[in-house]
Amino acid sequence: DPVRAIRNKRTQEILEIEQTEGAPGVRKFMSAHRGEGQGLGGRTAMNTGDIEEGVLPLGMVSGRIKEIKPVKEIVADIVAEADEVIQKLADRKYWKA
Repeated sequence: DPVRAIRNKRTQEILEIEQTEGAPGVRKFMSAHRGEGQGLGGRTAMNTGDIEEGVLPLGMVSGRIKEIKPVKEIVADIVAEADEVIQKLADRKYWKA
């Protein structure tokens, strides 16, 4: 089945097989590696932290990630943005219903 996944060694290998052998080649590759614990479906990444050998499914929104920050900073940014919005609303002279 088609899936969005992080680009890594494993997904590049699958993409090359798909481009040269098509769907039958991908099915053959997936079947051959399913029992080897090589991370198809993300098992290797989850169990060992090896993100190069696993297929790590991602959602559409993952393409919008521009930086990695600690949760503490993310929460602080959200609170600061909320304070800014609240202040802008408080500065309005008239409220529209």
